[in-house]
Amino acid sequence: MGNRLFLEVRLGAHEARSQAEPEESGVVRWDWSVQLPSEATLELQLKREGLLGPHLVGGGSLPLQSLPPVRESWVRMEVALRGKGQDEVGRLHLSFRKPPESEAAPAGVRGLTNLAAGGGGGGPMGPALPPLPGGSLVNRAGTGSLAPAASASAAASAASGGSGLVNYARMATSDLEPRPGFARGASQGLANLATVREAGSSSLPRVEELLAQASPFEASSEEHRQRLAQALEIVRRCSDAELSASAGRRALEGCGQRVEALFVSALSQRSEKDAHAALWLAGRLPSPEEEEVTLQMKLRQKWDEYSMEEAQARAQRLLRKAAAGGAELEDFMDALDLAEFHGQKAQKDPRLQSLLLQLETPLAQTLQELLSQGEVDKAESIFATLGANRTELLGLQDQRRQLLRSKGLRLLKVALLPDHGQLGFPELKQRQLRHAVLQLRSASDADDTGTTGAALAVLLQELGPKCFRHGVDSGAWMLRTVVELRLEDQGPHRAMRAGGRKATAFAYDLHRSVPADRWCVTYWDLDFLCQEVLSALGRGEIQPGPDDDASEAYGPSIYTVTEQYIKPVTKEAGKMSWALMRNPDGLQCDLFISHAWQEGVFEFLTKVKHGWCAYEAYLAQEEGKTILIARSSTLPQVFNALRWMALAFILGSAAGIGVAAEISFLLFDCLACFAVAMSLVIHNDVFRRAMHLLGETLCWIVLAFIVMNDSVSVFGAYEAAHGVPGQACHVLHGCYWLMTAGAFCVMEVDRVNARAAVSEAEQLRRNYQGSIRYATCSEESDAVRIRREIGYKVRRVDHAIHVLLTAGMSTPALRDIARSVDIEHAAFAEMAGAAFLLGPFALECVALTLVHLFYYRCVGGHVFLVGVSLLSRVVLFVWLCCSHWDEQRFILKVMNKFLFLSMLLWQVVVSLYCCGLSVATLYSLWLLLTDLCLAAMLSMAVLGVRGVASLPGGLRVLRVIFSRADALKASCRCSRGC
Repeated sequence: MGNRLFLEVRLGAHEARSQAEPEESGVVRWDWSVQLPSEATLELQLKREGLLGPHLVGGGSLPLQSLPPVRESWVRMEVALRGKGQDEVGRLHLSFRKPPESEAAPAGVRGLTNLAAGGGGGGPMGPALPPLPGGSLVNRAGTGSLAPAASASAAASAASGGSGLVNYARMATSDLEPRPGFARGASQGLANLATVREAGSSSLPRVEELLAQASPFEASSEEHRQRLAQALEIVRRCSDAELSASAGRRALEGCGQRVEALFVSALSQRSEKDAHAALWLAGRLPSPEEEEVTLQMKLRQKWDEYSMEEAQARAQRLLRKAAAGGAELEDFMDALDLAEFHGQKAQKDPRLQSLLLQLETPLAQTLQELLSQGEVDKAESIFATLGANRTELLGLQDQRRQLLRSKGLRLLKVALLPDHGQLGFPELKQRQLRHAVLQLRSASDADDTGTTGAALAVLLQELGPKCFRHGVDSGAWMLRTVVELRLEDQGPHRAMRAGGRKATAFAYDLHRSVPADRWCVTYWDLDFLCQEVLSALGRGEIQPGPDDDASEAYGPSIYTVTEQYIKPVTKEAGKMSWALMRNPDGLQCDLFISHAWQEGVFEFLTKVKHGWCAYEAYLAQEEGKTILIARSSTLPQVFNALRWMALAFILGSAAGIGVAAEISFLLFDCLACFAVAMSLVIHNDVFRRAMHLLGETLCWIVLAFIVMNDSVSVFGAYEAAHGVPGQACHVLHGCYWLMTAGAFCVMEVDRVNARAAVSEAEQLRRNYQGSIRYATCSEESDAVRIRREIGYKVRRVDHAIHVLLTAGMSTPALRDIARSVDIEHAAFAEMAGAAFLLGPFALECVALTLVHLFYYRCVGGHVFLVGVSLLSRVVLFVWLCCSHWDEQRFILKVMNKFLFLSMLLWQVVVSLYCCGLSVATLYSLWLLLTDLCLAAMLSMAVLGVRGVASLPGGLRVLRVIFSRADALKASCRCSRGC
């Protein structure tokens, strides 16, 4: 039958497993001697190890009541082994006998016979056991039998004084304490009842024997090491009572001395591998409870002392070469770090400061030479190796400032100086210029002597004429650089102010050459504005008005910032707009973000939401752009919600650990699906939160139960029924429920964001009178000009603002369908559908396919359906990532609705399973249904909002997708629709 074949014997909740190799005759024998109750049923399973786990070859059962009267002679029985298709694959021969009266155990006592050290009586299936060296319990192929009592060799085993599992068949019942069996919660069964007896049959004599064989201990001897490892394994399995006795203390002391000798030998030979092996052995040695410092702790401290000294010696050897920088300096610093780390562990001072200070003078000379020669990269590499703390300790701050100045000036020259054939001021130049400005700011802030400013003024005076001669773009970026570096008192800035007419001409050309829809700023520009306003407030350049709140949470109003900061800065730069000053070539504008003049600038940049501007809404409407509302971060609310989910995790884990009986995975799966489905269609915030907490608790109950129990006790019945290995079921179920728990957390985050969106909509509608006719401006002349430009298009702008307030964003597609479909909160991104469909459901699809492929041999149609399912998920995910902002929100809502439909279909599949439909048929049905749902989702994602609306009945479909009340209400609205 081949190698790696084993037999599992199960008697009620108890289980035993044995593996044996075939004999020369091709026969495989397994032998047990165990006492069995007469009313039990013996279940036998023959399995073969495979690549993905054990495979069932065949199995059978034998009710013990069917046995003929068992006497002291052997009684033979045959059990037919049947495979998955109930076909007979072979027969298993069993032999039973009743033990002699002298070996009979008292009623109710169960013992496990030790055949390790004594001879065994032979039986009809093989010869008697020869004495075994070492006294360990081993599996012998060809001897003994499965018997309803202790075997005939028990007497020999006890008499020989062998150690290991002891036969307690003749001991009084009162001498035996209940021991855990092979099943969770069992109190009796096959158990190791080894203890110290008068005959001396504990495991400690074997330890003494092994230690004696390794005396005197030679650390270099592989045989002695093996003896020591065997002795440690036996000591680890001894009870506390045995170890507290004198024999146990001698065994611990002997093992500890040899482990320490092995460690000392490893250090003397500078063998890190052997030292770690000795530390590992020390960790496996039990230690008395009263012993505060274990052997492993002592050896680890010695190891840290040794490693610290080695690192110090290595650093001392590298000191002379480290002054030149390069790899030697890196090795020197690594040695110092290693010495410092092990010094902290060993609680000793590695005396690194004196060693490091020896490097100060030669390293400063090296840096000065590199900087004078212009080798900035090598100098920067040295500072990167040193780090900020050690740079300060060595007193190299001056060299550091010089490096920043040299590097910044070099980068600025490369960025501003036009290249041969350069057109405009390309993006690469812009990135280089931003990098140079950051470097020069750092150097200027750390320079108290003004050297950086003077060198920068000289460089800009040199580059200014070249930039202005090259073109408008280069000149504009030159002006912008001067503004960002705040060189008001430097020569270049005075020269530019003297040539104000020329700068104004540049600004005029910019406004003429760059269309208005490209007057745009980036995220980094807004971040720069925030920092500039903070600096101006600190310097007193911005004086908040009487109605302004200058705190960092709100800030001076946008009107104040415009009058006192934006206008002076842009006037000095040439009177162009602030957006063109930051981006002279303009940027493609994708979004209009509304704001109001009265709101604080910091609130606009970083906080909750702001008012809207009628003129911006008009521009967005005319240009076909997307309008968004600036929103604040919901991270505090999300963290608070996740704390409640953590409470559900604790309660669920505690409940799962406390579950003693087997749980119904199907029931918990149905309850979790119910929680998901109700949360998807009910709008009530409290109800949704309760559903998420319920689902999270259910997930962790199942996960804790799976973790606390082995695969046999949890999935043994499923393995016996379907032939799928319990280990595979164990891992797959764990991954599935873990991903489901994560998906419930995503749903809770969705709930928090939805609540914030509702609150924002309510605040945005406050004081809004329904039309821009009632909007006001801070300057009446601006209001007249804006109304004149809008003219007869007031209704269009009002409609765009209505869509913005209702949906949370205003896009051309939403504006087209808003009059026929309720688009409330269409901008809200619901991630729950994507989390479930691309997480647990995808894992379930792949897992079931692999299981059926390896164990049911189902191919063909299944492979096609699974391929379609996985390909659809991948395409849907890619399409979602590549879609526009509003289309992404639409696809996520589609996935949410189809997730609800999938939950309903799953309940139908579960009902069919309970009615007796086969697993293979249900699997095919589920694959077909999910493929249809995925195809429908993918079709809607490709069509988009406008494409679905153009289909027959498409508006009704959109009403259902965008609805957030219960499903019945949405369906009623559909039936009354257009």
